[in-house]
Amino acid sequence: MFRIVLICMLAGLVGCGGSGGSTNSNATGTSVTITFSGTPPSVVALQKGTDAFAAASLQGNQLNFALPSGTTKFAFAWVCGPFENMIEATTQDNLGTIDGCGAPSPTPTPLPKGSATGNVDASAIAGASGGISVIGKAGLGGFLPSASSFSFNLMMLDGLNDIAVTAFDNNGQAAAVRILRAQTVPGPINGGNTITLGPGDLVSAQPVSFTNVPAGFGFPPNTSAEYVTAGGTNVLLSIGNVAQYLAVPAAAAQSGDGYLFVATTGNDNSSSLMYVFQTTTNGGGPVTIALPNPWVYTGPSPGAFPTFAFNYSGFSGVPTTSQTLSLQWPTNPVELPNPPPPQFFLNVLATPAYGASTITIPNLTAVPGFFAPATGNQVSWKAFINGGAASSVAPSPSIQPNGLFVVVENLGQYMVP
Repeated sequence: MFRIVLICMLAGLVGCGGSGGSTNSNATGTSVTITFSGTPPSVVALQKGTDAFAAASLQGNQLNFALPSGTTKFAFAWVCGPFENMIEATTQDNLGTIDGCGAPSPTPTPLPKGSATGNVDASAIAGASGGISVIGKAGLGGFLPSASSFSFNLMMLDGLNDIAVTAFDNNGQAAAVRILRAQTVPGPINGGNTITLGPGDLVSAQPVSFTNVPAGFGFPPNTSAEYVTAGGTNVLLSIGNVAQYLAVPAAAAQSGDGYLFVATTGNDNSSSLMYVFQTTTNGGGPVTIALPNPWVYTGPSPGAFPTFAFNYSGFSGVPTTSQTLSLQWPTNPVELPNPPPPQFFLNVLATPAYGASTITIPNLTAVPGFFAPATGNQVSWKAFINGGAASSVAPSPSIQPNGLFVVVENLGQYMVP
């Protein structure tokens, strides 16, 4: 089965945002501070340069250490229940805040919302039997699954909203779109007049072609598309089409809007995923998407502490942002079908500055609290290489215009001898 993976620095190893990892150079070397959010781990190990890992202690929720003069690389590992995590980094990296054990979900700041009211009539759109959505900024709004005309009273962000009214077919693809610009919330939308979808609101199928298609991939490239207004409203248009996307009518497009394309290809063991955001002023047209160079990797030599090779030519036009690795194995060597045994997990992240063409799983079992797969364990692994804008750590609808985020992935299994 083809797998699409969206990650934020792999399994939440690094919180998205913050500046918890800091460095300070001095005459004798560099001091480093790593900050954990939530409940700090009780088991931590540290490696300086190429030295062996050794047990380390936290001061509160911080790991403080000094590197010898001339040493810039370090790695640290910690355990949270069945999860063993490791980051390989350098003094050039700003790691942000590291998720600790039982890291609390951030308390969201309540968004100021108000009531948006109005009426929709999509009865003139043939085939629009899959429902109608009325969406403003931040995805707020609502969806009615069947009716072709109705009144609505929906909560949306206060202030000016680009509001998209979209009629869908039974396959979840857009059939017609009307975008009402700069509507004031709270208040009536379209001045209280019925929003009537007609022939001028029909979407059009536009061709998508792909270059650099990997040979031998069992799944043909396909793309999904959203239209993003300059005011910050995302309009879902099409999902998983192989050779086309759906474009808004030209009359609905304005300067500063754009299309967010999600292109994927792969097979059962290797895949590519990329987010491409292209600005538009004409409603859309033929699109050519250059896929990243394929990364085909059959996996490491089986072992409890294998070495994974990250030999990859790189992404065209964007830097590599991280190399990540995830292992999973049962707590018992013999995997019973019912019930399945509990699992152990090991996650590793290497920053580009660390410069790792390989990641070797270290033997940390000499440090109390760390673990490793045993002989007879079936280990499932996934390896990722991420690329994008220098500040990007995850795909996001807020990706910058004419920018992209790219992921190549391989996965497999082996038995520990």
